[in-house]
Amino acid sequence: MWTMQFLAVLAVASAAVLASPVAVNATDVELEARAVKGYVCGTQKYTLTAVDNAMGDGIRLQRSLKFIQQVPGQTGTTLWPHEYRNGKPTKLELDPAPCAKLNLYEFPILPSGADYLGGAPGADRIVFADSVKTPGAYEQCFLMTHTGATGNLFVKCKTT
Repeated sequence: MWTMQFLAVLAVASAAVLASPVAVNATDVELEARAVKGYVCGTQKYTLTAVDNAMGDGIRLQRSLKFIQQVPGQTGTTLWPHEYRNGKPTKLELDPAPCAKLNLYEFPILPSGADYLGGAPGADRIVFADSVKTPGAYEQCFLMTHTGATGNLFVKCKTT
């Protein structure tokens, strides 16, 4: 009987020791860098600067509720930025992570790096969402492209 109690106490003590956190010195470990350096949409490459600029333009317009008409002066033309419905209400077109269940907005990003001021938006878009952390703020979600997608659908751009 005493042996069983001793083994039970030993097992509990061992588990506590094994589960204890271990201090690790950062110089003892090599960490793999996983930072995004850019994006590739089809064959088009975008730097983080280009993405940040397009994202900033889209967010500034959305925040101020000022929109760019795709065809200036034409009634009923597409306004940018606008809600990205992602195939709603039927089937999701693509995985919305990391912005699942948030209101998504899309805005053109141009291969030339120029600001989108109207006209043909091209194939590539930045997608941003209402921030869950800060009311009235927005967060970057992903880039997407028509290049390589079927019909008028989108696929996500790859990170580099």
